[in-house]
Amino acid sequence: MPEHTASIEKNEINEVMGSTPSWMHRCGILLLVLTVGLLGTLSLMIQYPDVMEGRVEIRPAGDHYSVMATLPVYGSGRIKAGQAVFVSMDKYPREEFGELPGTVISNPVQGTGQDATVQITLNGPLKSTNGHTLDPGARASGRCTIVIGKAPLLAKLLPLKKR
Repeated sequence: MPEHTASIEKNEINEVMGSTPSWMHRCGILLLVLTVGLLGTLSLMIQYPDVMEGRVEIRPAGDHYSVMATLPVYGSGRIKAGQAVFVSMDKYPREEFGELPGTVISNPVQGTGQDATVQITLNGPLKSTNGHTLDPGARASGRCTIVIGKAPLLAKLLPLKKR
């Protein structure tokens, strides 16, 4: 008789050790749902900028600087006066010196080729986002990033077509 009870206890122990408790399933599913919900909420709250990049030429014009940006025609219709611009000069690396903040002051004008030009004004003195004072000299070239709009990160990850 002792052998019989020992085998029953052994089977019960194997059954308990081989299965996951039900409370662990419930907590695991709840944790998964909470994680997905938190990530979904964060992706709706985080705003991702929609930008357009181009080349700029900076020239002194009296007490201020004239900045002309050359952009591809494709998508340039989304650019409007008043949008924020960040200009970086080729001779001052963006990573080290930062960018010069500016504003679009004219709507894009299409040239003879596949380029459009936009006039930009720099905000205040030539102080970069990293705190450096930059001197473009008589003429400087560089890159610009025009912030066209901001959209939730979820809209960037899951692009839905508007009809």
